[in-house]
Amino acid sequence: MTYNLMRAFADSWGLVAMALFF
Repeated sequence: MTYNLMRAFADSWGLVAMALFF
């Protein structure tokens, strides 16, 4: 249940990190 939520949250932060680094 919360695993999907945490995964979506991690993916979102992954995109934010890429946006900051690139």
